[in-house]
Amino acid sequence: MDEFNTNKTPIYRCLTYLEYSKLPPKLQDHYLNYCQAQFELERARILFERQGGLKGSAKRKAQQEVDWFKRTTTWSYLHAYIPLKRTDRLLTSQEMFNQVGSY
Repeated sequence: MDEFNTNKTPIYRCLTYLEYSKLPPKLQDHYLNYCQAQFELERARILFERQGGLKGSAKRKAQQEVDWFKRTTTWSYLHAYIPLKRTDRLLTSQEMFNQVGSY
């Protein structure tokens, strides 16, 4: 509970039961209220997403996941296409990206 944000409200990290039990009673109550508020916010966010959320947010989230997958798979096999000769490096990368999807 050492850190404070701009609103001067304490930022709690996840406390173990032993750490929680060492807090004074006033801070224990404050910590429980904080945890309850965080739980309610997360629950409301999950329910909002289940009901469809904002228009287009599901599409945007799916596109972000697809973009992440493309980046991950590209970098996982890209090292196999890097040639040993420096002169062939540009040519190989151009061929690789031009031939994707042209089977």
